Amino acid sequence: MKILHLLASIDPRDGGPVEGVRRSGIAMCEAGHTIEVATCDAPDAAFLTTFPFPVHALGPTRNRYSYSERLAPWIAANAKRFDAVIVHGLWQYHGLAAWKALRDSDVPYYVYAHGMLDPWFKEAYPLRHLKKWLYWPWAEYRLLRDARAVIFTTEEERTRIVLAVPRPRAHRALPRPHTREERLRPSDRRIRACGEPRSLATSRDC
Repeated sequence: MKILHLLASIDPRDGGPVEGVRRSGIAMCEAGHTIEVATCDAPDAAFLTTFPFPVHALGPTRNRYSYSERLAPWIAANAKRFDAVIVHGLWQYHGLAAWKALRDSDVPYYVYAHGMLDPWFKEAYPLRHLKKWLYWPWAEYRLLRDARAVIFTTEEERTRIVLAVPRPRAHRALPRPHTREERLRPSDRRIRACGEPRSLATSRDC
């Protein structure tokens, strides 16, 4: 399979998601898959040269939201080259760009939460939490709703988020768990053989 990973940045200072993509990508390559990465980084960023996969740097950006006007058009133009897209992390523009580009596409996309929906943040950083939920209805909600699946690192994380995520106006639960066999087509299951996540909660058809 050809898999595209989307991140706001692959700057190693960003920690978890970047290292997660590096390690899971290596495992995917060892399993015979082809990996590419798209980010909102500036094309001349020094750390791009040391990343182990081809990187499409579509920045630069000028704020912490990492808005890049080039990202969504690039995803739309290149989506057909990939069998699947994995969106890493939330609360930055790359997620909304993925939704804009892929919502009407036949190319499935998956969202790897990387703990960014954990209810703990609501208690630890209430002001930051309020800011995030102000744009939940028009960005992250849509991204998660239309994803083929949302990937969590542990079953505990998935359960806590299912209970904590507010329901949209239509009162449709998001996400609603399914078994892998119910939700993933045979071609999609190949992703599971090469990645580290073990819990899936789907969000489409809720």
